[in-house]
Amino acid sequence: MKLGNLLVAGLGVLAAACGASSITAPGTTALTAITPDANAVGVDVGGQVVLTFSGPMMTSMDSMIALHDGDLSGAEVPGHFMWSGGGDSLFFMPDSALMAGHHYTVHVGGGMLDAAGDTVNFRFAHDSLGCTWATGQMMGGGMMGGRGEMGRGWQGSNGNYGMTWGFHTTS
Repeated sequence: MKLGNLLVAGLGVLAAACGASSITAPGTTALTAITPDANAVGVDVGGQVVLTFSGPMMTSMDSMIALHDGDLSGAEVPGHFMWSGGGDSLFFMPDSALMAGHHYTVHVGGGMLDAAGDTVNFRFAHDSLGCTWATGQMMGGGMMGGRGEMGRGWQGSNGNYGMTWGFHTTS
């Protein structure tokens, strides 16, 4: 066996042993890191929300992310987005400091697409990052108070409404 083939085979075994198959399936992009962490306490009121994906994303996908004041029924926090140079990390900066001692919820829509046009895999975000699956009840007027994020893209082609996670700012 050639050294290159041996190296590739070894990486495949290592990836399987580390559970990489739960991160992403071949041909898909996964949400692999979030800041702040799910259920984080003491988050800086001047901080930003960062999402990191395993590959480049369509840059229009920032329209499928919202930071809510409180839970999903709360108003969206105004701010602006910026993609990393490689398109695999998205930064959200609120227009003004977040409220101290307050709860916020991030929602990432299920219709997010990577640069190749494939739906994002959220399994790793659920299994390893502490994110919660968004549900139709949350989206259809239950938690969203009737104003909902049911517009195009919030529900993926696979029926998934995406992920949510919350955090608390420092007092």
